Amino acid sequence: TLSGILNPKVVQEHEVDGDMGQAWLTDHSAGAGPYVLEEWDRKIRVVLKANENYWGEAPKIKTIIIQDIPESTDQLLRLKKGDIDIAFDLTAEQANSLKDSPDVSVVTTPGQSDEYVGMNAGWGPFKDVRVRQAVKYAIDYDAIINKVMSGFAINNQQFLPIGYFGYVENNPYYQDIEKAKVLMAEAGYADGFDVELVTNTTERRRTEAVVVQENLAKIGIRAEINLMQASQMYAKFRQQGLQMIIAGWGVDYPDADALANPFANHRVKQLAWRCVWYDDYAADLVEAAGKEINEDRRFQMYQDLTNYWHIYGPFAMMYQPIQFWGVSNKVKNYDKAAEGYSVHFDLTEVYK
Repeated sequence: TLSGILNPKVVQEHEVDGDMGQAWLTDHSAGAGPYVLEEWDRKIRVVLKANENYWGEAPKIKTIIIQDIPESTDQLLRLKKGDIDIAFDLTAEQANSLKDSPDVSVVTTPGQSDEYVGMNAGWGPFKDVRVRQAVKYAIDYDAIINKVMSGFAINNQQFLPIGYFGYVENNPYYQDIEKAKVLMAEAGYADGFDVELVTNTTERRRTEAVVVQENLAKIGIRAEINLMQASQMYAKFRQQGLQMIIAGWGVDYPDADALANPFANHRVKQLAWRCVWYDDYAADLVEAAGKEINEDRRFQMYQDLTNYWHIYGPFAMMYQPIQFWGVSNKVKNYDKAAEGYSVHFDLTEVYK
């Protein structure tokens, strides 16, 4: 849920039938931020103007025009020609093609999300922690990062993004097929098993699913890929109805608690619950860390939780994405503006 500070007098002047001005706010702004909405021509462009009444330092850029250009190829061409200053939705291949450009730079920042393989710990073979560990050892993380993501991802196998409180680099898994086979045999699945692997229909997820399918086949797990519309997939996932899933999770607020709860606390009925991982030790540790006010003790709690989660959790964390943009060299300080995207994005930092 997004929220913002509004001027109640302005909003209430446009109230209709008790809607608190909600209909009017669809196309107007009444906020206290550095910009106000001047124009919104749907599927064409949005125009933001500097707020003359802004309480802070006035933004250096007085007008921001956000154009709706659906095709990434069109964005790339216009960026190269100088018709636009920033391209938001380039593909990884397109971004890599700009790395030697004299006029355009590729600006990157660690993304505020995780990409994972989730296993239903209440279903068949995945009830055994050794099978879950075997899956983690079967995955070729480097191939996914370098080939699927074209390098725009970070090998981060924990739920805490880089830079967050409690984060310490901790990547215990790598592709080790022989070790995975031993774990499968110890669990009684030397001959493997069949499983349905669900993901959505985006190109990236489809490609990830094929790589994971090929990896799992090497240890005898026969994964049948089922592509679903995201709405259908998540509806079923929220009902604990999937055996295996490839998906992502975005950060709600920039604190370790925002990731520990969904990934390790089944009581909040988010990801751990959807994967039927009812681990009270992990849930207790999440709740205690969230309440702890001593910074050193809290930090150690997240270390203990991460180490425990790596061993017993039902997730194979594939990577932390890297957000990237094509940016004209005429634009200055965009890296500062985008630092922390998508939790924080401050265009007042930008100038030309």
